[in-house]
This record gives sequence, structure tokens and C-alpha cells, in this order.
Amino acid sequence: MTHADAQDRCTTWSYDAAGKLVERVDANEHTLRYRWDKLGRLIGLENENDSKATFLYDPVGRLLEEKGFDGLVTRYQYDPDSGRLASTQVGQRRIDITFDAVGRLASRTARQGDQRQEETFAYDGNGKLIQAINADSKLQWFHDEAGNLI
Repeated sequence: MTHADAQDRCTTWSYDAAGKLVERVDANEHTLRYRWDKLGRLIGLENENDSKATFLYDPVGRLLEEKGFDGLVTRYQYDPDSGRLASTQVGQRRIDITFDAVGRLASRTARQGDQRQEETFAYDGNGKLIQAINADSKLQWFHDEAGNLI
């Protein structure tokens, strides 16, 4: 499949027999090749410089680790009870997240070394975000009776 932009420069996408994207060549002739596992999950990318990015999954299909083109590794951990994402870590930077009983984001805590920043979130009875608080600020949102942001 090919798309020409307003300047008549083309980006081309190529697919395999199963319909999976295998290559994209953009208007600047930058190439990105895609690799998939037998379950249809993206496991690798390779660019025109032969740099690679890889993706690793757990047995139930959740992303556990990604290694970027720059070599940085991001690791993902999941809550064993809910299966929801619980933390991400890149090098020394870790972000922990928690959810309330109905699955809404309740808190986000970023740590790097001995530095820490926590954000908490609150919702109204209709499940709309009404408050986000961290050490430096408190943001509030208000809604009318119809639930529209005002």
C-alpha cells in the first residue's frame, strides 16, 4: 500500500500473507521492518541503520520488557491479583501506579534514586476525574449536571 503526501512523496507499507505489517518505507526513505511471533505479537523492529528494538511478553501476552533502538530497556510489572500494570522501570527511574476498586488510576509515584514524586487522583460519583494532586500543585475539574466539563 502506498500513500503520497501533498508534495507527492510516498510512504509504502508492505504486508505478509497473514496481513501483518512487515515493512514501512517513509517519504524520506527511512525503513522500518517489523517482526511478529506466532501469536501475532510484535517482537522486533529494525530500521535502515540495522538498529533493533525488541519486545518480550509473558505467557498471557503482557509486555514484560522492551529494548529500544537506543539500547534502553523498559521493564513492566503487573499486579498478580488484578493483572493490571503496576510499575515500569527504565534504568534507575521507576514508576509505580495503583488503581481503585473500579479500575481508575488512583496514584502514580515516580522514583529515581532518592527522589520521589507522587500524584493522586480523585473521581466524582459518575467516575469523572475531578482532582489531581502532587507536592507542587492541586488541579481540579468541575462538571455540570450533564457531566460536561465546565
